[in-house]
Amino acid sequence: MVSSHIFRFGLFEADPDGNTLTRNGVRVKIQDQPFRVLIALLKRPGEIVTRDELRQQLWPEGTYVDFDGSLNAVLKKLRAAIDDDSDNPRFIETVPRRGYRFIAPVSVNGAKSEPITVFSPVAELPKPAVEKAEVSSPPPSHGPSVHLIYVVVAVVACASIGAAWLVWHRHHSAPPAGPITPAAVAVRKSIAVLGFRNASSRPNDEWLGTALSEMLSTELATGEKLRLVPGEDVANLRRSSPWSATDTLGQPTTSRVGTALNSDYLVLGSYTTIGDSVETRVRFDVRLQDAKSGEILTETSDTASTQDLFQLASRAGAKLTARLGVPSLRDTEQATAMAALSSNADAAKFYSLGLVKLREHDYLAARDFFDQATKADPEFPLAFSMLSRADISLGHDDQAKVEAKRAFDVAGNLPRMQRMEIDASSYRANGERAKAAEIYRVLFNLFPDNLDYGLELVHLQFQSNQPAEGLETVRRLRQLPPPERDDPGIDLEEAFVVSPTDLERGEKLFHSAAAKAQSQGKRLTYAKAEQTLCYFNRKYLQSPPECREAYEAFLSAGNRDDAASCLQLMAEAQRKTGHEREAIPLYEQALAMFKSIGDRERTGVALNNLSRVLEDEGRWADAEKNYREARKNFEAVKDTRNTSAASVNVADILVLRGRLREAADLYRQDLETAEAGNGVPHYYTHLQHAALLLIEGDLKEAGAEVKPEIV
Repeated sequence: MVSSHIFRFGLFEADPDGNTLTRNGVRVKIQDQPFRVLIALLKRPGEIVTRDELRQQLWPEGTYVDFDGSLNAVLKKLRAAIDDDSDNPRFIETVPRRGYRFIAPVSVNGAKSEPITVFSPVAELPKPAVEKAEVSSPPPSHGPSVHLIYVVVAVVACASIGAAWLVWHRHHSAPPAGPITPAAVAVRKSIAVLGFRNASSRPNDEWLGTALSEMLSTELATGEKLRLVPGEDVANLRRSSPWSATDTLGQPTTSRVGTALNSDYLVLGSYTTIGDSVETRVRFDVRLQDAKSGEILTETSDTASTQDLFQLASRAGAKLTARLGVPSLRDTEQATAMAALSSNADAAKFYSLGLVKLREHDYLAARDFFDQATKADPEFPLAFSMLSRADISLGHDDQAKVEAKRAFDVAGNLPRMQRMEIDASSYRANGERAKAAEIYRVLFNLFPDNLDYGLELVHLQFQSNQPAEGLETVRRLRQLPPPERDDPGIDLEEAFVVSPTDLERGEKLFHSAAAKAQSQGKRLTYAKAEQTLCYFNRKYLQSPPECREAYEAFLSAGNRDDAASCLQLMAEAQRKTGHEREAIPLYEQALAMFKSIGDRERTGVALNNLSRVLEDEGRWADAEKNYREARKNFEAVKDTRNTSAASVNVADILVLRGRLREAADLYRQDLETAEAGNGVPHYYTHLQHAALLLIEGDLKEAGAEVKPEIV
């Protein structure tokens, strides 16, 4: 049956005609009365629906119940179903002594469509629904977050960016009141360090190229007179659209690379090690090229001991900035630049090796190198920050929080941009995205020509439920001069913001982002846009072409984690269009990739969803095995919500296989864990346990199990 109205809010879709509520495409079982209250509120968003109006809808005249107590119970169940909090509501606001008001944006469509959602950088995995618990796998985005005591950022904005002064109050919790007036946009020249060729071809010297690139980048960025292209962007472009490993690039290549990186100048060259293990020296040859014309603007050559790499990079940086007319660093600036890196040679080496692995999306190897770097130098903030990032990518969120806090604790001497970025990362690692957004709001006001800061701000505003603020940031980004204002990332981030309330507009923006990214050679942005279109699959296709496009783009860039996510999306498309057998090999391919990467969270998600298909096909032994393996993966990363979902799914399979005692034990364990505050209590577990008790003939206990769930 075609519904006359479909209500969409956040990640949810409510169909009043079909009496269904879905989240992330997963059916959320909700009792009749809570659902009727939800529809009543959705029909009048922003308005107060009185308690008396709700009473009249729920209980006809002549019904004798404790109206106040029963209505409170209905609202409690409704909030549990949509993951809302009465103390900090996202959807339903209590208006004391009057009633309730739906405060989130609501869109209404005239015809039923596939459930829609917008993925976020942190995959939000649904708790067990009151049907078979399903774990969804939204495409990834920027990355998870970390808990620290909040910092208030107060900015005294003067006429120019250079006059702005930042004050941190680490133990305060309220954000600054009122908007921060952005300074006039003064566009700085941008520069990208493309890396340096190992002219000696000794494998043991490969780390020096990364170390010299990072040191030179720090030197160039410290004075804040040049806008540095992040090294990660350079690495991503090199993998997806490589150029020859030479000391000088031809004009067609410099133009292509400069366009893809939004960079005016390119830095490249080579290094050679001289001597033996007792006394090793490095010859460092550097060239500065104009990206548009390909002209070599200056070149320099210098030699130093491997113990003096930073001084070697610093001297090269001074010559480059002098050629560009940028004042040399003051002594205090030089000191902060040196503080960003470790003076310990082993720590510098391990950190450089870790960066290479992180940029190759080899998170296990990256984590090992960063861990060795922090042990070699316990005061190395960037190593702790990158270690936290690697652990987030592996799903080890608790460890990541500790490491991010340590990064902040030892970051006091860093340049202010790096201090603020580390602080924002610590909040992100803990899920405090509104606080991370506040820091990036300050950064973007200090440096309004920095496209990356603006894009990160929009994304954090979207994640922290600030759509109006996100669209205002998009407006500012579109006022930048070209080529920044034409960057496909702006369309991509705006699409995320508008899609929850206007999917048609969002879809157009995703298509626009993909087209721009393809024409500008920005393969990862193209992959993200195509991946999202694949995730929506609005035409309900068995094999959405965007899935394959995104998969191949991620794979060519070496991003196997997101490539595996695309395989899982392909499997979901097959399953949801009734082609379950075709979904199985796709799930299995995704699983193999997730396991090889070491991504325990996504491995658990894929195992859980594959098991649903196996269960439907009657392959109960295989389904049980995979559900149990999924639970182990969720336990490994301390994901209590999905551990609970997988446990209940195991219990369901045990019932089907006639192992009732084992199933009963699992249901009880899940309920006890939830009651102890270590899990998410859910009606599904109560109902399944009650059904099992009925099978065993224990009517009294079955009634006691479901009685609290009945109004």
